[in-house]
Amino acid sequence: MNVLENVILTTLKGIEVLSNPFLNKGTAFSKEEREEPGLDGLLPPQVLRLMSNIQCGPPICLKTGP
Repeated sequence: MNVLENVILTTLKGIEVLSNPFLNKGTAFSKEEREEPGLDGLLPPQVLRLMSNIQCGPPICLKTGP
């Protein structure tokens, strides 16, 4: 198994990470993940699991007709 299988390497920092939808996990960044790219202070202090964000978010409505 490749150790870097689920890792994305980037040189982006701070707001650049948060502005990139491919990299931004919002409050699901762990405390350790917030340190290196300088995300401390840019996100609320609490860390939430990604699934918690989805469950607490607004409902998604799909248009099924005209």
